[in-house]
Amino acid sequence: SLQYQNTRQASSSGSELLQVQASTTVNHSVNMDTRLTLGPEREYDLTQLFSLNQQNYTTGSTPFPSLNEARFMLDGRARHSPRLNSFAVINASQSAQGETRSVVRGGSTGVSYQPLDGLTSSLSGHVDQQQTAQFRLDSRGISADVGYETGLGPGVLRTGYGLRVERHTQVADQSTTTIFGERLVLAGLSYISLTRPRVLTESLRVSNLARTQTFIEGIDYLRTIVGLDTRLQRLPGGSILDGEELLADYNYDAGASHSYRQVDQTFSINWTLGSLINASLRQYAATPTLLSGDPGFPLNRVRSTTAALRIDAPFRLGFSYVTGASLEVEQRQETILPYVRRSGDLYIQTNEPIPSFGNLRLSLRRNRIDYPTQVQNADMRGIEFRYWAQGPWGMELSAVLGGEQDIGGGLVRRRRDSVLNLRWQQRKLSFTASLVADEETLGDATRRRGQIQMMLRREL
Repeated sequence: SLQYQNTRQASSSGSELLQVQASTTVNHSVNMDTRLTLGPEREYDLTQLFSLNQQNYTTGSTPFPSLNEARFMLDGRARHSPRLNSFAVINASQSAQGETRSVVRGGSTGVSYQPLDGLTSSLSGHVDQQQTAQFRLDSRGISADVGYETGLGPGVLRTGYGLRVERHTQVADQSTTTIFGERLVLAGLSYISLTRPRVLTESLRVSNLARTQTFIEGIDYLRTIVGLDTRLQRLPGGSILDGEELLADYNYDAGASHSYRQVDQTFSINWTLGSLINASLRQYAATPTLLSGDPGFPLNRVRSTTAALRIDAPFRLGFSYVTGASLEVEQRQETILPYVRRSGDLYIQTNEPIPSFGNLRLSLRRNRIDYPTQVQNADMRGIEFRYWAQGPWGMELSAVLGGEQDIGGGLVRRRRDSVLNLRWQQRKLSFTASLVADEETLGDATRRRGQIQMMLRREL
């Protein structure tokens, strides 16, 4: 498939103290994907992704340096037998904006083998390199995993153990480094951590793969700072599709030139009873060893234990509903920033549309993180109401109202979000529209934002 997109955005902004300023953004992107299935038994899959992107930004009559990106990935997978699979992946990307340039190259390969029913194993290795004008990082390592699944009572028990050994070497002229286009996939309601710790959160930008849409925190995704990690979670009803591949741009503190080896070990046990109960326990240990240089901060030795329980119970009261609750506790002992985290949610949702009305979901969530220093603590409470329905003539309507309050740190933070989405499709013609409004207050400062977006699409 071959796709070309051109996007032009014009805006004007100002304040009581600043003159209103006009700006324009023009984005060109070309994407070419090839997906092949080969072999007499169609046992080989080959995927090639290639994209070019250019973004030009002008404020008033002053043009800023263009952002130019090129990306390439080649992914090959083979099914040698029902129990033996292998893969190999090569990827490369290059980004340039004025004096800021970034080149990323990498490759990985591995095999997975199932010697017995219920017993799985895998072995893989990778080599990655990131280079900018002031920074170079080389990373290589191997990992091995083994898992076992068996019946336990009326449910299923899964256990697993993973070992990863890596070596990282970096040469840095300055501590702050830019990441352009880190690929990530937000699936379901699971969170994913950005690969680099100590992210400068105000620099974070999340967009789609073609960079034609920038997603909004609190509406499309939830950002949580846990220790040194920045975690992202997809929000249902937002613009991010379940399993959609995304790009994240951000700055992070990489430290000075140094080299270290790290050994990670993970043990997990999980018990599920259909879709009703899920209980899990996970233990993680990271042991870094400094080989040369001085990063400017201590290497982070980690010992972490996480226990989680989720219960979903369907019932019928005129209509079919499902209610659920989850609780997760993480105790993390580490060198830099140990903490204890407790999070949970409670929800009720219609399992089937109410006639002539639609579906409803009401959820409450709580997240508390306790650090040794109280100023860094987090104590967030949130509530969210979602509605979605099928309308006439192929229309789909959804709405979200939500709010949260964090009273754990030095300043109280409050946020209110609302979004209204409309989608209509007839054969190959589709129209989508969204109206977004949010307000965030931190101490005495308040920021309000509104957005209207419409798109008409015709597939040929």
